[in-house]
Amino acid sequence: MSQVPPGDAPLVHDLIGIGFGPSNVAMAIALSEHNARVGRQEAVTAHFFERQPRFGWHRGMLIDDATMQVSFLKDLVTLRNPTSEYSFLCYLQSKGRLIDFVNHKNLFPLRVEFHDYFEWAASKVDDMVSYGHEIVSVEPVERDGIVEYLDVTARSGSELVVHRARNLVLGTGLRPRMPEGVQRSDRVWHNSDLLAKVEGLEGTKPQRFVVVGAGQSAAENVAYLHRRFPEAEICAVFSRYGYSPADDSAFANRIFDPEAVDEYFTAPDDIKRKLMDYHGNTNYSVVDIDLIDDLYRQAYQEKVLGTERLRFLNISRLTGVEDGPDKVRAFVTSLVTGEETALDADVVVYATGYSPAEPLGLLGPVADRCHRDDQGRVRVERDYRLATDPELRCGIYLQGGTEHTHGITSSLLSNTAIRVGEILASVLDREPATSGLGATASAASWTVSAATGALALCVLPLSALSERFGRRTMMTASLSLAVGLALLVPLAPNLQTLIALRALQGAALAGLPASAMAFLAEEVRPKALVAAIGLFVAGNSIGGMSGRLVTGWVAQMWGWRAGVAAVGLTSLLCALAFRALLPKARHFTPGTLNPKALAGTVRTHLADPLLMRLYVIGALFMTVFGAVYTVIGYRLVEAPFSLPQGVIGSIFLVYLVGTVSSAAAGRLVGRLGRRGALYLAVSTTAAGLLVSLADTLAAVLAGLVLITAGFFAGHAVASSSVSRTAKTGRAQASALYQSAYYLGSSAGGTLGAVAFHAGGWAGTVLIGLVAVLGVVSVTLYGSHSARAEARRTRLAPSC
Repeated sequence: MSQVPPGDAPLVHDLIGIGFGPSNVAMAIALSEHNARVGRQEAVTAHFFERQPRFGWHRGMLIDDATMQVSFLKDLVTLRNPTSEYSFLCYLQSKGRLIDFVNHKNLFPLRVEFHDYFEWAASKVDDMVSYGHEIVSVEPVERDGIVEYLDVTARSGSELVVHRARNLVLGTGLRPRMPEGVQRSDRVWHNSDLLAKVEGLEGTKPQRFVVVGAGQSAAENVAYLHRRFPEAEICAVFSRYGYSPADDSAFANRIFDPEAVDEYFTAPDDIKRKLMDYHGNTNYSVVDIDLIDDLYRQAYQEKVLGTERLRFLNISRLTGVEDGPDKVRAFVTSLVTGEETALDADVVVYATGYSPAEPLGLLGPVADRCHRDDQGRVRVERDYRLATDPELRCGIYLQGGTEHTHGITSSLLSNTAIRVGEILASVLDREPATSGLGATASAASWTVSAATGALALCVLPLSALSERFGRRTMMTASLSLAVGLALLVPLAPNLQTLIALRALQGAALAGLPASAMAFLAEEVRPKALVAAIGLFVAGNSIGGMSGRLVTGWVAQMWGWRAGVAAVGLTSLLCALAFRALLPKARHFTPGTLNPKALAGTVRTHLADPLLMRLYVIGALFMTVFGAVYTVIGYRLVEAPFSLPQGVIGSIFLVYLVGTVSSAAAGRLVGRLGRRGALYLAVSTTAAGLLVSLADTLAAVLAGLVLITAGFFAGHAVASSSVSRTAKTGRAQASALYQSAYYLGSSAGGTLGAVAFHAGGWAGTVLIGLVAVLGVVSVTLYGSHSARAEARRTRLAPSC
């Protein structure tokens, strides 16, 4: 999906990842697998930056006998794609250890082995990462007040590089947490430094280590130091009676299930707090029961033998350290008596955990556009995307730092594979249908406007051809050519070609509406004409709905080109059925191609005040409809809705409401008259526009229902009135209406997209309300003119 901007602008990536730990390695793998499934045009371009010179994950804690606390099946890929070639099992196969691991009958690999697996997986996607690059800044790229890209500047040595992104994925990992006022030094460590620092003690004989903490890392540090330095005393300091075992029972582990994220995300804040209280013992300040038993057994054995080197200073707290040149003095205070004990040690190790990096710390001025809750925490959507101002169109996704919104798994390996799949799905779903061509919402709208604009321009000349060669011939030829072009559209190499093909498709299709209404006016009894045209409009609504449904769901699975191709093939089948089912013309009389006569007929229609009003009404109704349905997809992929393309496509089932309302137009005219039916249609449309302003999915759907019902009813009334009013040159009268109608569609699509670009959905609604006001004004003027004419002629109004 990438594009090369003109001049010296940076290469645009669909996604840039900051950090390349396990989470973003999994992200890179998910992207690689996606790109292998789709064509080059649908591939997601991405690049990652990592500060370290090579891949590394908690290297300081790769103790030789430490095991993972999660199953090997919760690797980088398996829960998302069990057949992936990047799985832990494939790693074992490549290393020649698969059978040995199976015979081991253990779900939990050694931590050093799992780290080697991570390195192996990272090496397979190392073409997507730049190691040794530290992010310097993230700057918004604005155009007309809209941020469509983010410029990411990275430094490697003295060199600066700038890459441009549509989306960011922040996977900057965790930061070692030290007590306030305590600084790390040669003798005061965090457990993340353990193995690297221990190497510096080679050749010395340390006498005492003090290890602070009650979690898994603390216990592992105690066990390792006790084993590594057989003459040293190891003092474990914690505020409990002893280490607490981790709850890894089957039911408790459900807190790590992917479905638990959904439940936690939607839960009220008080329930979120209770869930964390209930299940904190699955992860925080707890230790594997086997390690607890080993440590207790060792301590008891030493007590029996009188060689106590393993001391547990429980119900106590380390209240201070004094770092000296040869020793460090640790002050341990009893929580029961308040008595303070000073211990001289060679090293104090703080196993006090980690804190997530400040998620907005790297974003600079972009951070001001990101939203926070009333506690100052970043607001995060279900798809792990930061909630931002609507003007920031780029997605910023978090891998970690989302515990307050997504629960305990936010920074753990358990859900990594699922999480990156959800982020990738969100990136794909938020891209517009023509994202593979680098199109913005306003640019993509031209694929609609070009088709409807060309259709509007060609309706009139093709209506003249239908007078000469017949309605059936013209409709069949028009459909055939349009379907042929539809099959070429998926092959468009760039946006310009796509727009050109769509314009040709619109011009080819113009022969159908130019002939269809005239065909109905000639072949259907006058009393049934409104109902017949209502059914014709209803059929249009079903076609429009079907096209959007097919495109939406197919595009979600295989990209927009596959979606458009599916519509082309469906259109081919429909064209064949149309040719087989279309009845023969019984009342058509061929005419001659007489440009002067055609021009005269057009002038006559344009001089008819009632016809002109109907043309304007049709154009204005279609302006509303074109604006709404061109933009609605862009609104629904953004917060607070964040819907996938397939679901957005399903929303066009609302077209069925238009099927009903257009078919019912004849009954409305019978009860309310034509003007009454128009007033009802326009009122319904306006109400729908206003209702849709609310930021709830129910309100948007209700608004679409009202807009669609009002539009199709108004269109059916106006178009049937044209056929009823024109006594001669009905094909040209209908063609002029269709021209106005599709010009309204073209204008609505463009204006709606521009307004959305500038002012969000409210801007699009404003365009619709102005058009609705125009319909009301034209209809009121028509009523006034009709009454004035009636007074002059003492005749009742005819329309």
